[in-house]
Amino acid sequence: MVLIFPTEVSVSICIHVLALGLCFLSKHG
Repeated sequence: MVLIFPTEVSVSICIHVLALGLCFLSKHG
C-alpha cells in the first residue's frame, strides 16, 4: 500500500513528528 502525500502534508507531518520527539526527549531526558 503506497500513499502519495502532497509536499505540504509531508512537511507538516515531519514537523509534528520532530516536535513530539523533542518534547519526549525534553521530558524524559
